[in-house]
Amino acid sequence: MTVTDREQGYLHEMGIDVWVKRPERSPEHASGTPAESVSAGKPAASGPSESRADESEVASEVASDLASDLAAEVRTEFYLDLGVCACGELLALGTVIDAMDAKLLQNIVLAAVRPGGKSSSEGSCAGTPRGIGELPRLSSFRWPQARTVGTTGAAGAAKALRAYLLRQINEKGARRLLLLGDALGQLMAQSDNFIASLKRRDGSSVQALQGPDLRYLRYHGEAKRILWRDLSRWQR
Repeated sequence: MTVTDREQGYLHEMGIDVWVKRPERSPEHASGTPAESVSAGKPAASGPSESRADESEVASEVASDLASDLAAEVRTEFYLDLGVCACGELLALGTVIDAMDAKLLQNIVLAAVRPGGKSSSEGSCAGTPRGIGELPRLSSFRWPQARTVGTTGAAGAAKALRAYLLRQINEKGARRLLLLGDALGQLMAQSDNFIASLKRRDGSSVQALQGPDLRYLRYHGEAKRILWRDLSRWQR
């Protein structure tokens, strides 16, 4: 652009030796801020802060889903640690937590089969030497089992326990079944005919009596007296 002599004089007085006119700016830059390039139908790229917020939200949702899945899995798990005691025609099961629970179960079975400490007509306990005061042998049933395949919930436990009881009833020649504890009550509730389905090889049924947990019996004398009363009526 040509500068007139008058304009050059003004510039010289202001201390400007060279003056070049700036090019005109496009309308999108008229506001002084860079224009954002946005394609039609395509959202603008999010900044780092928005990306981190999205990632945090996704991680929170995944953690919440995982926690829900784990909680559901825990709710469906069913655990059993039963002491099993057989003597004569009686087969007894109860939740055993410590040695005192185990000993109480053995004493209950012994008292039920040998009232007053005398040998009953049902004979001696399997695997136990003859003699007053000898405790019957104690075995166990645990769930879930080491090789459990499929559901480990109450339905699976009830199915496994039923098969175990059928085997024990026929091996021991049991005609009476004593079930101690709420956990066993929950399993029997899984089927309307749990007890009725426990048949001996000759087709005869077993009699069943349900009582409280061994731990409860240890600390509640009245509950123990009620159990003795029920067992006494059962023997008649």
